[in-house]
Amino acid sequence: MGYTDKPLQIDERWWKAGEMQKMWPAEFLRVHEATCVSACDRFLDADYLSDSIWLLSRGGRMTQAVLLYSKRTLFPVLNGLTIVPMPVFLKRFLLSAPVHAVHGLLDDVSVMEAVLYPLGYEPVVHIDYYLMAYDDFTTVPECFTRVPGLILRPAQISDYKALFEMHLSYEMEEVAINMKRYKPELARLSLSRILEREEILIAEYQGRLVGKINTNARSFTRRQLGGIYVKPPYRRMGIAQAMVAAMRDKFRCEKIALSLFVRKSNIAAQIVYKRAGFRTIADYRISYTE
Repeated sequence: MGYTDKPLQIDERWWKAGEMQKMWPAEFLRVHEATCVSACDRFLDADYLSDSIWLLSRGGRMTQAVLLYSKRTLFPVLNGLTIVPMPVFLKRFLLSAPVHAVHGLLDDVSVMEAVLYPLGYEPVVHIDYYLMAYDDFTTVPECFTRVPGLILRPAQISDYKALFEMHLSYEMEEVAINMKRYKPELARLSLSRILEREEILIAEYQGRLVGKINTNARSFTRRQLGGIYVKPPYRRMGIAQAMVAAMRDKFRCEKIALSLFVRKSNIAAQIVYKRAGFRTIADYRISYTE
């Protein structure tokens, strides 16, 4: 598993897609979108001046794999490839582009780590997840017991201070790799992006804001859930279940499938998602250099 210096086969070619050629990676990513919503999101929002989209094609226009580089993160979508041909020009690109993280299916990330290691990429931490999906619109979903006094509603401008505090706590618990080096400004930027382009739901209990849930990425026909947080004193009351069910039902009515990834160590969250109708479809990994 990894890369090879063996020349490309006569019908293979790595090439960099520009904005005028985006239909080719779009077709490939659309086929695989259930397992690469984050990559699709970056592709759909790509800045072709700073982001890079590399395609491995075979037999003319048939795309075999995609490497998407955006904001110091590499998203490999390798379609089962375990050996990645690595011509000199692509190795030069990977040497010059600072890679902070590799994000995708476990097998794809493992392959790219083997590719990048000789080029100086040394991850300091791997976070392994289960990738889960909700796309069964025929089965009636489970209805959770209502939490008396709980109100679920869209976030408002007046909620910002409390929302930011919850979002910062979520980032510190679930996202930050080194809490001593983590800057709250990163959470502020992340929250601003969510408020600008994503769906966000607030849980209010007895007049207090106690939880939140939001989408954090979109692909062609799917949305990805994330940012699911309940303040510690209010956990194990069914609030997380209620928030997940509300988001599920909203998008189910619109016939929009959902994806999410959950840490393999977070058993409680996995139980909530499974009860809401999500199923595990793959192993997922994010590796970080710092």
